[in-house]
Amino acid sequence: MKRSAADSTKDPVMLTEHVHRALSDAIVRTHLDDQGVLPAISLGARLEQQLSALLAPRTGQPAPSLTPEMVSQLIRELEHVGSARAIDGRIPPLVVPRALRLGIRNVLEPVLPAQPVLSLAELPANVQLSTIATWELQRVAA
Repeated sequence: MKRSAADSTKDPVMLTEHVHRALSDAIVRTHLDDQGVLPAISLGARLEQQLSALLAPRTGQPAPSLTPEMVSQLIRELEHVGSARAIDGRIPPLVVPRALRLGIRNVLEPVLPAQPVLSLAELPANVQLSTIATWELQRVAA
């Protein structure tokens, strides 16, 4: 009998992630529009870099410059974008790299529990992604 990765852990967070990946087709389908397109919020490159340094740091990677106030402001901006772009009351998912999905979900959940967060790796190959907004750091003048 083939064992899955979920068979080797009792950690509820990791089990939830395994279930999320196993159900990714069904989860993505709930966010498709009438034409089968996934309208989504993308993660901007500067914010992705900062969140990677914060949530999934690697040796030699610059330290993140995000302050708690900046994170709070970014979450408020995401809430505004999500509600402004909602379709039939459904908030568009935030689509992020696989390595950041769980960390971003954990940061957002206490404040924005209804904000869907999907990994690029979860998107079926036949799903067309339509970026309707980008969640990004504002440029800071030097």
